[in-house]
Amino acid sequence: MKEPKLTQKDDVLWYLKKYGNITALEGFQVLFIVDLAGCIRTLRKEYNISDEWIHKTNRRGRQIKYKKYIYEGPKNENN
Repeated sequence: MKEPKLTQKDDVLWYLKKYGNITALEGFQVLFIVDLAGCIRTLRKEYNISDEWIHKTNRRGRQIKYKKYIYEGPKNENN
């Protein structure tokens, strides 16, 4: 029997469940996903995923910010 094809959404959900959170850089480097925000938007229909802004200074001294998405579990079907 042929196994079902895994989607990018499946990959992101697996990563979130295993590690608890993901950033766009991790999504690209580990899962080769360019549009992580799009995958998160789709996953949020079924799962509670929060986000927080991370603020850093890059090597040239410029302030940058990016989101970290945090897995909080499946949505309650009664909501």
